Amino acid sequence: MTSRAPGAPGQRGREVRAYQNRCPHQAWALDEGDFDGATLTCVRHMWQFDAASGQGVNPDDCSLNGYPCEVGEDGMIRVDVG
Repeated sequence: MTSRAPGAPGQRGREVRAYQNRCPHQAWALDEGDFDGATLTCVRHMWQFDAASGQGVNPDDCSLNGYPCEVGEDGMIRVDVG
């Protein structure tokens, strides 16, 4: 799962983040939840995460597993999933 934070797709000068598509609570798929441009919300139990850092918002004692990523000159987002 990738997100641009805090801007919208296509904007220049914004950082791109990539996270494992699993909520740390019960491994529910995060792409089935909501994303308001700043916060990812897991649909299963409503856990929330800051899209820019992956840090838990509710609850605040957890975080998402992130992957290194970059935007190439061609606009392609490249994610290193190891």
